[in-house]
Amino acid sequence: MNESEKVKDNAQKPMTPEEHKAMEEGKRQQRIEKCTQAVRQALEEHNCELDVSVILRAGQVIPRIAIMPIEVLQAQRMSQNQPE
Repeated sequence: MNESEKVKDNAQKPMTPEEHKAMEEGKRQQRIEKCTQAVRQALEEHNCELDVSVILRAGQVIPRIAIMPIEVLQAQRMSQNQPE
């Protein structure tokens, strides 16, 4: 059986639930990668970075994500590294 016959044979067989799940997961991972690249490119084009932190309050973890200009984050990092 040559390669094109194998492809035709596979196309006619119904997918198992596991195969379908694996295919959907692969598509999801590709989508995540494309989104990640697009966000990274946009941040670089506009000289911005993500400022990610969490707030711990009464047993809760509250995530915080902000888009900040690079120079603001650099200034914050410099002031945090200054000995008091």
